[in-house]
Amino acid sequence: MVDLERLARRARRAAELGRLRTASRIAFAIVPLVVIALLAGVSAPAVLAIGSVLLALSVGLGWANANGGRAARSGLALGAIPMAAALFTAAIEGWQEPGRGLTLCGFGCVIAGLIAGGGSAWYAMRTAAPRRLATWGQIGLVASLTTALGCIGLGVGSALAVIAAIAAGSALAWMPARTRS
Repeated sequence: MVDLERLARRARRAAELGRLRTASRIAFAIVPLVVIALLAGVSAPAVLAIGSVLLALSVGLGWANANGGRAARSGLALGAIPMAAALFTAAIEGWQEPGRGLTLCGFGCVIAGLIAGGGSAWYAMRTAAPRRLATWGQIGLVASLTTALGCIGLGVGSALAVIAAIAAGSALAWMPARTRS
C-alpha cells in the first residue's frame, strides 16, 4: 500500500527544489555583472559583498513566488542602467578615493538613477493592486544593489547619491501614477 503522507512530503520537496532551481537561474545574470565590475577595477571586497547580497536576495525573491522573480529580473535590468553609467564614468574620469563626494561625471549617474527609479515605479504600477507596494520595494532594492556594484567605485558619496536618486525617481513616478489608479 502507498504511504500517502510520505508521497506528499516527497512531492513538496520536489516542488521546493524545482522552485529553487528555477530561481537560481538568475545567477546567470548576476555573476557576469559582478565580473564586469571586478574587471573594471571596482574594489573587490565591496563588489563581492554587494554581489553576494544581491544574489541571495534575488534567488530568495524568485523562490518565494513568481512575482518576486519578475521583480528581481526587473530590478536587475533597471539597476544595470546606472551601473553602466558609473562604469562609463569611471572609464572617463577614473576611480575616486572611497570618501570622495559626488563628482561631475557622477551627476550623470544620478540622472541614470532617476530614470531607473521611474522605471521601477512604472513596472510596479502595472502589477496587481494588492502586490504593488511589495513589488515596488523589491524592484527598488534589487535595482539599488545592482547600481551599487558599479557606483561604489566612484566613491561612497556618489554611490549613495545614485541610490537616493533611484528612490527619488521611483517616488516621483509613483505619486502621480498612484493618484490615477
